[in-house]
Amino acid sequence: MKKIVNTIALVALLAGCQNKVEQISLSEAAVLKLSSETIDGKIILLEPKTRTIDIRVEAEKISDAALFIDVAADESLVESYNQENGTAYRMPPSGAYAISGENLMLPRFNTVSSTGSVSLISSGLLDTDEYLLPITISQISGSDKVKKSETASVIYIVYGKRQLPPAENMPKTD
Repeated sequence: MKKIVNTIALVALLAGCQNKVEQISLSEAAVLKLSSETIDGKIILLEPKTRTIDIRVEAEKISDAALFIDVAADESLVESYNQENGTAYRMPPSGAYAISGENLMLPRFNTVSSTGSVSLISSGLLDTDEYLLPITISQISGSDKVKKSETASVIYIVYGKRQLPPAENMPKTD
């Protein structure tokens, strides 16, 4: 009998709690930015090498809905970057990079998304050129209350290739 009374009391308590749970709503739009591991200056790849860089989306302001973010290389940003910075970088050929996990998911109320990656591939690059690979947030779905960060929605990766001279051309020492 005591177990039945305790069970009824527990059910009544849980039913009362369900009525008090309120839907959380955020009034401001979520603000998203791209982040990656530290990239210090230009990346030099020896032939035939690759380097993988992890990328994520971080929320400066969180969302009350799950967000699905697509990232992509944006060739149109190379020319504007060159004009703003006085550089002459070229967009790498499509075979010189690969984006994996370009569809990232940011769970609601979280600040960090799933992880994607960009692989830089030395084959197909010229030794004499330097390349700029702008990775940007290309699409966001899951909520209308979301926007890109004005200052951090693009990751610029500068890289090039260097080929070691043939062994017969290397200086010989004892």
